[in-house]
Amino acid sequence: MLFLDSKETFSHITYGGISIGSKITALIHDDTITFGNFNTLRRVFNMDAYFRDATDSELDSFQDNGVFATETGFKLSSFDDTAIRRKVTLLNQAGILEVDNIPSLIIAAQELKHSLETKQTNNGVRIVMPIEKRKVKLLLDFLDSDIYISAVNGKKYRSNSKRQID
Repeated sequence: MLFLDSKETFSHITYGGISIGSKITALIHDDTITFGNFNTLRRVFNMDAYFRDATDSELDSFQDNGVFATETGFKLSSFDDTAIRRKVTLLNQAGILEVDNIPSLIIAAQELKHSLETKQTNNGVRIVMPIEKRKVKLLLDFLDSDIYISAVNGKKYRSNSKRQID
C-alpha cells in the first residue's frame, strides 16, 4: 500500500509505481558487475546463469570429464550439497579442467604446499577424486583458486571471496 501527499491529505493510489532507493545496488562497467549484496542484486537482475547449482547430469559429466580418477561406483551427485553443486558450475564455466591442464594444477598445488592426490592410469596422470565430502569440497576449492598462502604469516587459508583487490 502506498500513500502519497495530496495537498493536505494522504490518499491511496490505485495505479502502479516504482520506488527508487537511495543506495546503489550494482555498478556495471564494461563486462564487470560490482555489487555489495547478492540478494539485493538478485531483486534487480536475473543472476541464475551465473550463480546456479549444477544438476545431477552436470555433476556426472564433471567427474567423468577425463581429469579425475574415481572409485568404481562413486557418484559426485550422491552428495546433496549446494556448495559442491555451485563449485562445479563455476568450474565448468571457467573451463580450466582439461586433461592438458593437469601438470599446471600439480605445479600450483606444490607451490601452495597443498595435497593434490594423483594417480597414474592407462590414460596418463589423473587427479584422484576423494570420496569424503570434506575432501571433495577442499579439492573443488583448490581447483576454483580458493586456496592461498598468506604473505603476512605464511599460513594456508581457504578464501570465501573472488574479489580482486588490485
